[in-house]
Amino acid sequence: MVGGLLVPLGRPEDVAAQAATLRGAELADARKLQRLTKKSAGGITIANIPIPANLETLHFLISGSTGAGKTVAIHEILDGAASRGDRALIADIGGLALEKYYDESRGDIIINPLDARSVEWSPLAEMRAAHDAERIARAIVPEGHGSGKEWNAYARTFVSSVFEYAFKNQLNNEKLAELLLFSQNSELRKLFAAYPIRAMLDESNDKMLASVRGIVSAYCAPFRLLHPEADARAFSIRRIAEDNSKRWIYLTARDDQIQALRTLISAMIDICTVGILSRNPGDARFWLVLDELATFGQVSGLADFLTKSRKYGGRAIVGIQSTAQLRDIYGRDGAQTLLSCLSNALILRTVDAETSEELSRLIGERQIYRENLSQSEASRGHLSQTRSVQLRLEKERAILPSQIQNLPDRTGYLSLAGDFPVARVSLEIRQRPSRAQSYLPANRDPIAPRAAAEQSPPPSQPASPPRAEPAQAGESRESARSIE
Repeated sequence: MVGGLLVPLGRPEDVAAQAATLRGAELADARKLQRLTKKSAGGITIANIPIPANLETLHFLISGSTGAGKTVAIHEILDGAASRGDRALIADIGGLALEKYYDESRGDIIINPLDARSVEWSPLAEMRAAHDAERIARAIVPEGHGSGKEWNAYARTFVSSVFEYAFKNQLNNEKLAELLLFSQNSELRKLFAAYPIRAMLDESNDKMLASVRGIVSAYCAPFRLLHPEADARAFSIRRIAEDNSKRWIYLTARDDQIQALRTLISAMIDICTVGILSRNPGDARFWLVLDELATFGQVSGLADFLTKSRKYGGRAIVGIQSTAQLRDIYGRDGAQTLLSCLSNALILRTVDAETSEELSRLIGERQIYRENLSQSEASRGHLSQTRSVQLRLEKERAILPSQIQNLPDRTGYLSLAGDFPVARVSLEIRQRPSRAQSYLPANRDPIAPRAAAEQSPPPSQPASPPRAEPAQAGESRESARSIE
């Protein structure tokens, strides 16, 4: 029955035929999805389901609680990427990808200032001109939210001015860290008299400057861990992202190093996205792999990469545990933008009720016929039987939040972009040989101040920002020598 009409049917199987999904998210078993995607596969699989090549640049969301199987799924994708000769940058917490995929013959790169095998890296090597200082500053100091947004903007201005000065005067990491973290206010006034930060350096703004430098120190403290002599001639992530080499880049950190390295890793990810978007459009495949995205804090260039990288061959794999974590870091609108750019999704067990609700909505709804079967019999002198079915049009979630919360380990729902059905799939643990140690400790002391820095006690309330004063950035090589 549709709209309340009785429809006489001769066979029960006719009822089943009319009870199918009319529109919206369709459910299917893994074998059916496998048959549908096989013809257009490009060499990448998830749970042994071939992924159509044209869907790869629409990016992948892999969600799940700890132990649900996110790493298993990511490594299966990397198997296909490696076999095709694709390129990748992997933010590799714990070094598991490094251990399984590192290939010295391919020229793979490790970046971790606490690892003895790391290349010497400097953010100054990522600058092509003085105006790049502002972009680097945005990669280091996030935009912030609420009242913190304005203060982070002042901190970015401070960092940008220091980077511009360091680039123009050919400084190295040691002198860069000294300017950012240790220099006295009086010294900064001499060096930056012709830079945009001159207003906040005025002696009348010392309390405000103390607040700004506190923010700068929080984000730039990891620079103390960089190789002190590395400068603009050091290894450049941006150059590698722009060229046609097959190298993979591993941004590694042990779990106990994340707090110390978070700012560096997020800045490096941002720099890589800029490099990809600076390439000539083409078919070169480059994977950006960000498991546990919330671990890295705010990556300022990620939204641009997800929305613009398709024509440059960019592909992203983003792993999350909780949508609330993303909102805390990127804000509600920013988090929604990121999630909307990840058109393919593998949804594994997620115990958080709010996240499972949002992921259920992400999969979508479907319209179905809900059937009510009725029968009657009469036997006054003869036998007769009547069967009628009432079919009512209803809308429902294709997958309920409770179904997501109760999934077994390494089992999830695969939702691909386009009109493919949603399928419940199971991941297999693959045995891979170990190719490298996940971590090899470096023996190097952090960059230390040469003299005690001038300290101003932080104000009990944020100081009022100085009046904006336009200035033309300048340089002074004589001043540069004063800190050498």
